[in-house]
Amino acid sequence: AMFNQPAPELWLTGSIEDGRYRLRVRDNGHGIDTETRKHLFEPFFTTKTGEQGLGLGLTLSASLAAAAGGSLSAEHPGDGGTTFVLSLPFVPDAPTDNRPSGP
Repeated sequence: AMFNQPAPELWLTGSIEDGRYRLRVRDNGHGIDTETRKHLFEPFFTTKTGEQGLGLGLTLSASLAAAAGGSLSAEHPGDGGTTFVLSLPFVPDAPTDNRPSGP
């Protein structure tokens, strides 16, 4: 996606919102055109030529997120680039038992 980007950048941010942990991965690429957006999560859809991809990466990622009770979506900021958002149920850490283990 950022192969021809002269100065590729990637930003990762995480937040907890409404009982969900959201990981956002944003790039500064040229973005995704409207027609391609319609097919992003379809199996075997790819914009790559030749043997560069099977078109399963986003489909599998979205399926794994759903199996964990979450979702994977794409956002398209007006200033370019693309943001993928992985949203999963937030489970707080359980209290730890500080007692030593063993006999």
